[in-house]
Amino acid sequence: MGKTDAEDVAVIANQARMRVDLREPLLEDTLLAELRMLTAHRAGLAADHTRTIDRLRVRLRGFIRALERRTRLHQPRAACAHQPAPDNGRSDRSRAR
Repeated sequence: MGKTDAEDVAVIANQARMRVDLREPLLEDTLLAELRMLTAHRAGLAADHTRTIDRLRVRLRGFIRALERRTRLHQPRAACAHQPAPDNGRSDRSRAR
């Protein structure tokens, strides 16, 4: 049977607790500042991406609704599959005359 993530976490946590030679890694101040700046920039890019997608969705919904309204207004009644053309009491013979 293979190891699971829970087992890996337990081993790592146990080692971190028991070993005295492990210490917190020290980062240079410039490296830490650069990482913070890059992280903030990435968060800004992700927010911009989300806003752009949301704007596109709103535009597309508007176009689709306008297209549906336009096609419904200009569509002849006989062309609608769900509504039969009005007969007005005439038979096929009386229309041919």
